[in-house]
Amino acid sequence: RTSEAMAPLHKAQRLRDHLPPREAMYLDGWTAELEAPEQALEKWQLLAKMYPDYGPGPVNTAIQLQYQNRFADMLPYLRMTLAAGEDFPAQTHDWLGRAQLGLENYAQAAAMFDKALEEKGLDSLRRRADVFAAQRKFAEAEALLAKAPEDNVYPWIDRISVAADQGEWKEALRSVDAARKIAKEIKGDPIRLRAFSLTEASLLLAMN
Repeated sequence: RTSEAMAPLHKAQRLRDHLPPREAMYLDGWTAELEAPEQALEKWQLLAKMYPDYGPGPVNTAIQLQYQNRFADMLPYLRMTLAAGEDFPAQTHDWLGRAQLGLENYAQAAAMFDKALEEKGLDSLRRRADVFAAQRKFAEAEALLAKAPEDNVYPWIDRISVAADQGEWKEALRSVDAARKIAKEIKGDPIRLRAFSLTEASLLLAMN
């Protein structure tokens, strides 16, 4: 629903001179995210440099770096977030786990996801399963994914991937159908529906 965000964004831009410097830079970061994505990393890095104890700068920098698969570069920014004492440690440990998983540091990734789960980061369950899947430990991955709520659309992405990694194409396609039904029930989730259509097409291509 990005279009609905633009009017308040533009109003905030018009009032930018009334903001303290830190909040003005925060606004600049989101302006770049929505209007000039190629500039977003630079804006968040500047905010992190100027205000390292302000969580949104480091964590949004890390997210931008993940988009570029720069996993090693994510780590110092995420450690800055933890040092800042922000109120979302589970989220930060989850991001640290993603970075370590991208670097194929499986033990470190598992430890971060376990810590996130201890801190109630329930979405980390699927990522903890991904650590097993990356090591070809599919039975362990499937056992964890079985614990995820079936009405949550996101773990179905991992169920599809685990089945496809094993060449279980029919199971992967069944999971796509299940995921699509859930996405249809989520009002205003056309992005997920398109994503699952693309996933289905990729599976059909891989089968042939």
